[in-house]
Amino acid sequence: MCHEAALRATARRFFIPLPGGEDSPENLGRVLQLFVADNGRERIDALGSLTLLTALCAAVTYVVPESSLPDKHLTAPLFLRAARETLRIYEYYDIEHPDFSSLATRLFLCSAIQNSTGTHGVAFHILGEAGLIAMKMRLFDESSPEGRETLEANLLRNAFWQLYMCDKTALIMKTRPITIHEPLFGSELTLRAHSRMPVPLFDHGWDVDGGEVEERLLEGFHIIRRLWAVALRVIQGMESISKESLEARSHTNASCESIAHLSEAYFEMVTLANNLPALVRSPSDSSASVNRDADQHLFNIMQRQRTIYLITLHSIKVLVPTTAIQHNMTEAMGLSAGRLTLARRKIELAQDFLKRPRECSIPTSPGGWRTMCK
Repeated sequence: MCHEAALRATARRFFIPLPGGEDSPENLGRVLQLFVADNGRERIDALGSLTLLTALCAAVTYVVPESSLPDKHLTAPLFLRAARETLRIYEYYDIEHPDFSSLATRLFLCSAIQNSTGTHGVAFHILGEAGLIAMKMRLFDESSPEGRETLEANLLRNAFWQLYMCDKTALIMKTRPITIHEPLFGSELTLRAHSRMPVPLFDHGWDVDGGEVEERLLEGFHIIRRLWAVALRVIQGMESISKESLEARSHTNASCESIAHLSEAYFEMVTLANNLPALVRSPSDSSASVNRDADQHLFNIMQRQRTIYLITLHSIKVLVPTTAIQHNMTEAMGLSAGRLTLARRKIELAQDFLKRPRECSIPTSPGGWRTMCK
């Protein structure tokens, strides 16, 4: 979602110590100097960089364990307030002249607000703004990001696919109105998952092939994204077919074809469920010549993605059969419609879901786990 080197440069520029009283004339002058620019556009770019950084800090601070940041409940609200108030300064300009930070900032704000309040109204409103901006930029069309500077194009591509997955999830969960959905595009979805000119986004300080790590993470993300998309296709197909009368469903070739397509989509989803890229080796398996700190860092990164994948997979494993049972479409999944069989299947899914968190060996706070479940 961000370019790490740019974030660090922004932190060095703006996160400066202020000696003495914060409101002293000297400190005020130092702060104002940070926004000196040759023109208005440069000044807004500086505001945008600061807003993105503080929004990211807010999103991360709310979910990081207290063992890592004991003062998180004091600092997180400050980051969130700073990000929201800074965005208000240039919000109208940002909406009229958006870039990748317009989308990323709102995604981070949405995450932070959900974790700070436990409510969804404002968070979903901000996420909806990001979706509308992405639609205005026509990011579903491959030509839109390709016409921009390479780094910007890569970040826009990633932001769009993140918003796309958020809206697919919302359609399945039926939690909010959505903006990014193929029937609303007015043309084909042509945006590719991967850029033809990828740019490294991490600031790799380890003895590893950074490009390979990022590529593996991106591949894993798109498998998770495709899982939600295929699950939505299956669920909406079931809902659509179930609206036909039982008699019409049993006598028309069209209905038979629809159920066949539904079965194909379901088995595509099952196939995707086994496609997550392998984790890097555990640091305990490393040889003496390998940088164990680097191995541990990479293992933690991939383990976090595996956790999100498992939560996604088992959420879908519950949602899709439940929909099939509700709409009498179990035949599309190869399941018997017998009440005892379906009841047993529900129990198996629930037990599997409840056992799964034990496999997710990722240190996180309850709030962090709750965020991933959402």
